[in-house]
Amino acid sequence: MAELPSNFYTKPTLHWSLISAKSGKQPIQLSYLTGGLSWNVTYNSVWDEKKLAMDSWVTIRNTSGRAFNDVNLKLIAGDVNEVRDEFSSYNRKYAMQMEADFAAAGAPSFEEKAFHDFHMYILDQKVSFANNQTKQLELYPLQNIKASQSYEYSTWDSGVNSVIKFKNTEENGIGKPLPKGTVKVYKQDSDGNLEFIGEDSISHTSKNEEVKINTGTAFDLVASTLVRDHKDLGSRRSERTVQVTLRNNSAEAKTINVLHQLGGNDRITESNFSHTEDTNMKSTFEIPIQSDKEVILSFTVRTEY
Repeated sequence: MAELPSNFYTKPTLHWSLISAKSGKQPIQLSYLTGGLSWNVTYNSVWDEKKLAMDSWVTIRNTSGRAFNDVNLKLIAGDVNEVRDEFSSYNRKYAMQMEADFAAAGAPSFEEKAFHDFHMYILDQKVSFANNQTKQLELYPLQNIKASQSYEYSTWDSGVNSVIKFKNTEENGIGKPLPKGTVKVYKQDSDGNLEFIGEDSISHTSKNEEVKINTGTAFDLVASTLVRDHKDLGSRRSERTVQVTLRNNSAEAKTINVLHQLGGNDRITESNFSHTEDTNMKSTFEIPIQSDKEVILSFTVRTEY
C-alpha cells in the first residue's frame, strides 16, 4: 500500500472521486490554488554618483503545510485581481505556479516573458522547497544603470528628499520589466567600505518608465512653506501667495526641485522663478542655491470655481 511522504500534512484532508471513460491507471494533471506561498523581490544597488550597479533577488516563502520537491517554478508579476470574501485576510500580491516535471539542468536563471497582461519569470531548472522554508534566487544578474541624483521638496512636506532616478531603457543599461519590491542603496566610503544610504519601494515598472528611489531626507537642506497672503477676488475667484523658504547648509552648491500640486481649478499667475507643469498639473520649480545661502520662492495661485 502506498504511503504519504513524511513531509506531507494530512489535516485538513481533501478527497476526490474521479470518473473515467475506461478502467485502469490513467494519467491526470491536478491544478489548484493555495495560500501559504509568497514571493517578493529585493534590489541591491551601489551608487557611484553616475550609475547604479544593481542586482535583484527573489525571496520565496513556503508556509503551505507541505514540501515541494523537484518542481518547475513560474512566477507571475502584476496586480492579479482576485475576489475575496469579507473574512479573508490573505492577500496574494504575486502569482506562483509549481509543476512536478523535469527541467533543463545548468546554472539557475529566470527567463522573462510577457504573459496575458502580466510578466512571467520561469526558472530554468528544478527547485525544492521544504515546508516553512525561505529560499532566495537571483532574478536578474548585475546591471550597470545610468542614473542621476536630484533633490525634491513637495510644498508643505517635512523635508527635502534625496532622489536617485533612471529611465528603464536598454540605452541606460536595463530595459527589463521590474516586479514591485524594495530597492536598497549602498555607497562606497573613503575607506572602500560599502555603507547603506537608504531604501525605497517601487511598483511594478515596465520598460521605458521612470524609476525614482527616495533614499531619505537631505541633512543639510532645509525647506518650509507658508501662505503669505489670501484674497477673495469675488465672482468665485480667489488668490493666495505661497512662499517657500530654502536653505543650503552644505559645503557645495545644490539645486532643489520644488514640487507643487495644483488643483483642477488652479493656475499660477505670478512667480519669481520659472516653472514647468506636467499633464497631472504638478508644477516644478528648479531652484539653484549656493553653499550657506537662503533662497525664497514666491508664487501666486489663482483659483476660479
